[in-house]
Amino acid sequence: DRHPSLRKTFSAEHGKPLQIIHDTKEVFFLQEDASHLSEVDLKQRLSEAAWKPFDLESGPLFKIHLWTVSPEEHVLLLVIHHIISDFWSLDIMIHELGILYPALKEGSEIHLPPPPALQYLDYVRWQEEILAGPEGEKLWEYWKEKLSGELPALNLPTDRPRPPLQTYRGASETFHLNPELTEKLKALAQANGVTLYIVLLAAFQTLLHRYSAQEDILIGSPSSGRSRRDLSNLVGYLVNPVVLRGDLSGNPSVQALLQRTRDTVLEAFEHLDYPFSLLVEKLQPERDPSRSPIYQVMFVHQKAQRLGEEGLTPFALGEAGAKMQLGGMHLESMHLKQSVAQMDLTLTTAEAHGSLLASFDYNTDLFDQATIERMIGHFQVLLKGIIQHPEEKISSLPILTEREKHQLLIEWNDTKKDFPQ
Repeated sequence: DRHPSLRKTFSAEHGKPLQIIHDTKEVFFLQEDASHLSEVDLKQRLSEAAWKPFDLESGPLFKIHLWTVSPEEHVLLLVIHHIISDFWSLDIMIHELGILYPALKEGSEIHLPPPPALQYLDYVRWQEEILAGPEGEKLWEYWKEKLSGELPALNLPTDRPRPPLQTYRGASETFHLNPELTEKLKALAQANGVTLYIVLLAAFQTLLHRYSAQEDILIGSPSSGRSRRDLSNLVGYLVNPVVLRGDLSGNPSVQALLQRTRDTVLEAFEHLDYPFSLLVEKLQPERDPSRSPIYQVMFVHQKAQRLGEEGLTPFALGEAGAKMQLGGMHLESMHLKQSVAQMDLTLTTAEAHGSLLASFDYNTDLFDQATIERMIGHFQVLLKGIIQHPEEKISSLPILTEREKHQLLIEWNDTKKDFPQ
């Protein structure tokens, strides 16, 4: 009742999409006994439920599955279509679950925060008003200028030729940046008057530059879409991707790139209320059916607003064994194999327990797992180089791992042969 977006379905009328908010919509809740299932079988059931296609027209688009392993152990799976929710929304719902569960369990009074002041339709009307007025024209003029000229596709070296039509088959590789490295990255950010987000984005740009030799690099990065404070408690899909056009020309130093990246991000996020879908529609970039329009890679830095970095963020990256306390419940995450990638490559980072968790989501029609594992190694070496040599030009930063250097300098140069006397 608090969140109408969870009661939505979608249909089309005269070729135009319509969203329907039902007055009442029965909650999909399925409980099953899992006491007889092995861990492998249980994960198989979880994957089947998680990846079962949605019916947008009949719904539901929000499903709850509960497997009972024992009287004290249960596995909860929330399946939500992205069209009605985002990470911010999930943070709201989990926070409210932590209030509801102990109150219902103990039969005590429920003290939920006040319901959202605005609903999704209010957000849509507000956005329409902006776009129809002088503010909308100002936003459009900015993006028209920023994305003028050629919009270069990012040409990363791939393991296979790019399919003629974009595919979304994918996988994910997760890795950790230890607390010591994380603290040094934060110190570098502070010393240069930027945020950790800027440092990680600049490092990612450098990695892409070193792989592609391109200097004009377009990266998508999601904004919450909640620039108004009264949208902070609203559940729905409000995320708007912001295009960050990185300039790596002239072989800048790390410090110079950090300032360029800072300026790019601040400027772009000052104009984040212009919908990306409308931007594509009005810019009409040359379409290549094998690629996403405008950008092919994304950078995401997740941060839960209510449950904190020690809470939901590790869960968002699919980290196995992440733990948190919620309303008297002891929660631990389970990892499910990812099989979808929206982009060629997406770097996602999140702070948790004093360190950084990160993952590369990648299109498996383009990249092999071994390639992404090498990329992770190169990214970690780059981060250490950025910390140790912020005055260095980005072309001079180390990128090869110790194993690769040994292979290059020792193994491949071991050309000594014994010839018969």
